[in-house]
Amino acid sequence: MKWILVVVISVMLFVPAQLTQAKPGEDVIDKFTKALLAHKYELAQSYLNHDAKMPEIREDSPIRGVTGLPTPIKGERILVAYFWDDEGVKGERIAFIWKLTIKQDHITHIETISDAANPFMNENKTVNDYRTRYDLHVMVPGEFPFDVNTVQGKIIGEGIKLMYEDAADDKYVLIQAEPNESKSIMHDMPTNPMKVKSGYESRFLKDGVYYTVTLGHKRWLSHISKKDLMKVVESMK
Repeated sequence: MKWILVVVISVMLFVPAQLTQAKPGEDVIDKFTKALLAHKYELAQSYLNHDAKMPEIREDSPIRGVTGLPTPIKGERILVAYFWDDEGVKGERIAFIWKLTIKQDHITHIETISDAANPFMNENKTVNDYRTRYDLHVMVPGEFPFDVNTVQGKIIGEGIKLMYEDAADDKYVLIQAEPNESKSIMHDMPTNPMKVKSGYESRFLKDGVYYTVTLGHKRWLSHISKKDLMKVVESMK
């Protein structure tokens, strides 16, 4: 990350002044930036050529700032975006650095120079919101059998769902939890993994919260194992 910041600062210091003046393509960059700040990502995508795709923004934290920087190459622009953290250490942190290619007032390509998003911030926000709403602690995994690159969290009624995915390999872990004080559910220890559609599942009750943990693969069941599921369950706290 440090070398990326050095490059960006160098660009700001040494690019000739005339490059910072308004150029063709500035209007579309301005519209694109405003769409990002408004979290209107479909609108932002509409400013790209039909064959270009906006990189995935892997974190739900609000983008509160975008800085545009010139480059020595005609038709290129650097965008540095910042997240704002409302929890923990409040303040700005870099979300991503993109290099845009513009031709004839259209964005034709976006290259990711740095993706500093932390998808586990989505987990943290959802779990904290659930704790605030219901005064219940929901355990989350500390170990995964794949590299997690996206996390989605949702509160549905009194329940909570957390989906952890490795988009490159189609693997996922799904945590579903809800309050349950029923005396009929006695298995505090995780059940042996059961085969379900596209994966394996284990269930258990802990501190009044009933958990269903699923390890799955969107295409091939043979790419996951019961052993990996139990490692996920055992790492939850």
